[in-house]
Amino acid sequence: MYNTLADIYGDYFSTKMYHDGITEKVPIETIQKYLSNPDNYVVEIEKLSRYYYGSNGDVFQLFDLARTLPSLNYKINTYDIPKNHERNLAQIHSILKKVKHRQLTRDIISQTVSSGTFTGIWLGDKKKPYLYIFERVDKAFPAYMLNGEWIVQLDLSWLTDMKDKEREVFIKNLTPYVTITDYDEYYKSRDEDKRYIDLPQERTTVVRTHTLKRNQSHGVSWMTTGILDLLHKDKLKDLEKTIANKIISAVAVLTMGSKDNPENSYVNMNPKMRANIRSGVRAALDKNKVKGVSVVSLPEFVTIDFPAVADTDTLDPEKFTAINDDVSSAYGISSTVTRGSGGNYTSGKLNLDIQYKKLGVLLEDIETEVYGKLINLILPSNVSELYELNYDKEQPLTRKEKTDYLLKVHSQSGFSLKDVTDSIGGIDFEEYVQQSIYEQEVLKLPERIKPYSNAYTSTEDSKTKPEEEYPENENTEKSKTSGSNNTPEVD
Repeated sequence: MYNTLADIYGDYFSTKMYHDGITEKVPIETIQKYLSNPDNYVVEIEKLSRYYYGSNGDVFQLFDLARTLPSLNYKINTYDIPKNHERNLAQIHSILKKVKHRQLTRDIISQTVSSGTFTGIWLGDKKKPYLYIFERVDKAFPAYMLNGEWIVQLDLSWLTDMKDKEREVFIKNLTPYVTITDYDEYYKSRDEDKRYIDLPQERTTVVRTHTLKRNQSHGVSWMTTGILDLLHKDKLKDLEKTIANKIISAVAVLTMGSKDNPENSYVNMNPKMRANIRSGVRAALDKNKVKGVSVVSLPEFVTIDFPAVADTDTLDPEKFTAINDDVSSAYGISSTVTRGSGGNYTSGKLNLDIQYKKLGVLLEDIETEVYGKLINLILPSNVSELYELNYDKEQPLTRKEKTDYLLKVHSQSGFSLKDVTDSIGGIDFEEYVQQSIYEQEVLKLPERIKPYSNAYTSTEDSKTKPEEEYPENENTEKSKTSGSNNTPEVD
C-alpha cells in the first residue's frame, strides 16, 4: 500500500518553459574545489577565466586594463660604465626592438593575470633570439627551485596529445633541449622517470602572480577574487530573465466541464464540442489581439498553478547596484575608472595609482625573469650583470602636464624645443623649425609686426624710460626746491 501511494504522489514532470536565455553555470561547490587547490586545477581555472573574459564586462575590463595601462616606456640602467658601453646599449636597444618587447610584454601580462602563471624559454642565437611561450602551464611548469631560481620541467605526455605536424614543429623549436629521441624513449616505455625533462635554467622564464609563498609553483588568476560575486550577479540576472519569460510566456487556463452536473462533465462532453470550445476561445483571443498567450484546456477536476517567482521588490535596481559595487571591490577597480560613475576625478585618479602599483610589481618580475635573462644571453658574461631594463611604473603625465613642464624647462634653460612640439599632435618639428627660420630671416616678421601694448609692457617701458624734466613747468621747479613729495621733518 505504501509503495502504491509513493508512486502516485511521487509522479512529477519538469519543463523549461521559463528558462529561455538562462545557461548552466559552474556550481559554487566546484568553484570552491578549484580555489582550495589551484595547483591541481590550474587548467580549469584558466578555462573559467577565458569564459568570463568573453562573457563578463567586469573581467574583460580587469584583464584589458592590466594589458593596456602600462606605457612600457623603458630605460637601461647600469651599475658601472664598462668598456664598449655605448655599443652594449645599442645592442640591447636593437634586440628589444627585434623581439617586439612591447607586444611581448603585453602578451606576458595577459597570460599571467588570466592563468596566474607564465612560463617560456629564450631560443635562437645572440643575434636573433625569440621567446617561446608555453601555452599549457600544467605541462611546462615551475617544478622546483635550484640556487634561488625556478627549474621549468616539460611533461612529454603533452606531446602525445598533439597532432603529428604540431609535434614535429614543437620539437623542432625546442631542439636541442627537447629532441625526438627523448619523446620516442618515453613514448615506447611510458617510463615516469623519462616523462619530465628539465629545461635550461639560464634560458627559461617564470612569472607568477597572487602567490602567498615563495615556493608556490603556480599563481592564481586575477579573476578568482570576484568569482563568487560574479555567480551571485548571474543569479540575479537569471531571476530577472525568469520573471520576464513568465510574463512573455503567460498561460491562460480554460476549465471545461461542470463538477455539479455529471452530464456536462469533461469526461462526458463530446470531443468535438471540446475542440469547438478551444478553437472558439483561441479565435476570440486572436481577434482581440492578445498575442503570445498560450491557452491550455483542463477538465474541471484538474488545476494547474504556477508559483509566484518574485514580487516587484526582486527587480529593485539597487540590488544590481550593490552587487556591482561588490564586484568592483573584489577586483579593486573603481567604477569611476571603468564606467565614469560612482566617484569624482580624485578618487578615480587614486584608484588608477593603485592599479599602477599592482602592475608595477608584475613588471618587476618581467624585467628580471624575462629581459634580465635576455640581456645575459646577448652580452658577454663579464658585463651582462651590469645592465638592467626598467619600465616606467608610475601613472604617466597628461599631455598638458608634460607640455607645461617642457615649456618651463625650455624657457628657463634653453633646452630642446623638439620634445615640446612632439608632445603636441599634428605638428612636425622639422617643418616647424623651417617655418620659423623663414618668418624671422626672410619675412622679418618680428621687425615688421610689433605686439600690442598691454599693462605689463607699459609698466616695463616706464621702468626703462628716461626721466624728462620740464624746467619751464612751475610745478616741477617747486617740487625740486621744496621737496613736496617728501615727508617734512619735525623738530
